[in-house]
Amino acid sequence: MKRIGLLVGAVALFAVASWFLFGPSGTDEVIASETTVAANESAVDGFSIATLDGDTFSLEGQKGNVVLVNFWATWCGPCRLEIPHFNEIYSEQKDNGFRMIGVSLDRQGRSIVDNWLVENPVNYPIAMGHDGALYMKYQELLPTSNRGGIPYTLIFDADGNVAHKIVGYRDKAQWLSMITPLLESADM
Repeated sequence: MKRIGLLVGAVALFAVASWFLFGPSGTDEVIASETTVAANESAVDGFSIATLDGDTFSLEGQKGNVVLVNFWATWCGPCRLEIPHFNEIYSEQKDNGFRMIGVSLDRQGRSIVDNWLVENPVNYPIAMGHDGALYMKYQELLPTSNRGGIPYTLIFDADGNVAHKIVGYRDKAQWLSMITPLLESADM
């Protein structure tokens, strides 16, 4: 009986760990069922944030570009796994009308992010969103069953429309499968 209890506990622990590493199982449903929806004016106008470099990044200022906004944290394993993919994609696509920003949700403050970035360089703008207001505003674009997880990523087309809403980790090929068609249609 004790072995069964240990086995059940181990399976439960594995399930919880998998959920935290790879996001909720319904995440793929969000991608499969999504359609391009127009971002309302307040969604585009409302996204303006100071980067760690002291610049201002706003969605309104990015019109004409495909924009990826990634909410992440230094303590989030799946978030950290995506960053090398984002570094590569940004390097490869920034001259093709692709922009991105990472919004750190670390509540311990900027110093923890600055320290983490020393060991884990990022080549795209990073901002602090630890008060959570911006994150919560954009979480409202998701069905309630998919809210609350990170990494959480929004991809806007060149017209400022929300093209993709993704909760959980994706590899480089998956990101490119969403970004490339948007870049190609922006060139037309």
